[in-house]
Amino acid sequence: MPTATKANIKTFREKSRQIDSLFSQGKIPEATALLRKISEKAQKMDEAYSLFFEAESQKYLHKKYRKQSELLKKAIRLRGKDYFLFQNLGISYSLMGDEQDALDEFDKALKLNPGEGSILRSKGISYSKMNKEAKAISMFDKALALDSNDHKAYLNKGISFSKLGRNEEAISLFDNSLYIEPNNCKVLSSKGIAFSKMENQKMAIALFEKALKLNPNDFSSLRGIGISFSKIGDPNRAIPYFDKALSISPNDHVSLFGKSIAVYNSNTSDN
Repeated sequence: MPTATKANIKTFREKSRQIDSLFSQGKIPEATALLRKISEKAQKMDEAYSLFFEAESQKYLHKKYRKQSELLKKAIRLRGKDYFLFQNLGISYSLMGDEQDALDEFDKALKLNPGEGSILRSKGISYSKMNKEAKAISMFDKALALDSNDHKAYLNKGISFSKLGRNEEAISLFDNSLYIEPNNCKVLSSKGIAFSKMENQKMAIALFEKALKLNPNDFSSLRGIGISFSKIGDPNRAIPYFDKALSISPNDHVSLFGKSIAVYNSNTSDN
């Protein structure tokens, strides 16, 4: 198999980011079509990036993160100085909840490309998952210093602020993210969660509904809108959303608890 040129590799990385953006916006058919198209191209041009896009398919289409990581390790054996592959292996570990392993891979990526802000953002996400919000925010700030248009850095910094109870500041950061990418389901859902925490359920529900119009299977929005309807005393509208959330993630304890409370309240009101 021929080896891709630097221009080819740059194109592959750009297409990967486009695919991620399309999935984030709930444009599943378009994202899937682009993923398949670029995968076919990579198969003819570069073995490492052919493996990379196969790994992307495992991530986005099948949610098989262990398989994704195995494919990325094979790609790294072929391209051992490609920061992008190390970064994506870190993301794969993070999706499996292996945050320390993720941080180790992000550090390897940074050694290869110290000026890549998205790696710092990835580190921040892992720190936030470990509830180390001060470290996370520091990483997001460094990423934004390198790229002020990094909408994911604004998003994840906002999530950290929301976790700290600083929801008004979080909403401002979500607005910065939405200014750059207006139809991002995760940002809309995160903003809805912040409003729900501030007990503005009307605004929260509107944001969850907007996210669900873009992606009817957005888990965070399904769970969030169920919680908001429960909070305003409408359990009968909450239950179907919890049911759909549980069809996606059957063991999610928040949805299970939320549904049980909604069912109890619905039965109580009927009596």
